[in-house]
Amino acid sequence: MLKPLLCSALMFALPLTVQAQDKSQWPEGSAMHTGLTQKELLENKQAKASELVGKIRTTLQQQLPRNGQYLADLLQEQQGKWLSYVDATCMLVGQMTGAGGSWPSVYALNCASNMADQRLFKLTNTLQCMKRHAKHQRRYEIPDCLYQSYSVTY
Repeated sequence: MLKPLLCSALMFALPLTVQAQDKSQWPEGSAMHTGLTQKELLENKQAKASELVGKIRTTLQQQLPRNGQYLADLLQEQQGKWLSYVDATCMLVGQMTGAGGSWPSVYALNCASNMADQRLFKLTNTLQCMKRHAKHQRRYEIPDCLYQSYSVTY
């Protein structure tokens, strides 16, 4: 008796969940439409950052046989902590706006997107620095490039 009731409830609830994730179902300028747009942008930026971290890790492992793996692991750990820092900071920013409804989440996503832009800039510069040193056979200066990948604020 309970199974058919649960199944029918899920059949009606599932399309609502899918519809909520489709920004075309929301009016442009609404919190949901804006938030879903920001979420798409943020996911793309996070994918690019993950790709850059992977390239930096590979460069470290290939160019520094003695401690490249160790530095690569530390960079991966730093990236995870950076993501945690962004989540905590941006949730606070969203709540501090005092906005109602879904708007605090929109502001938090906007904050995370802005921070992702900054992170992409730093990671891109780090990788370029590493490639430049590798090209000119200055392997032992490669770790110095990692300074560009972090900020003392987190």
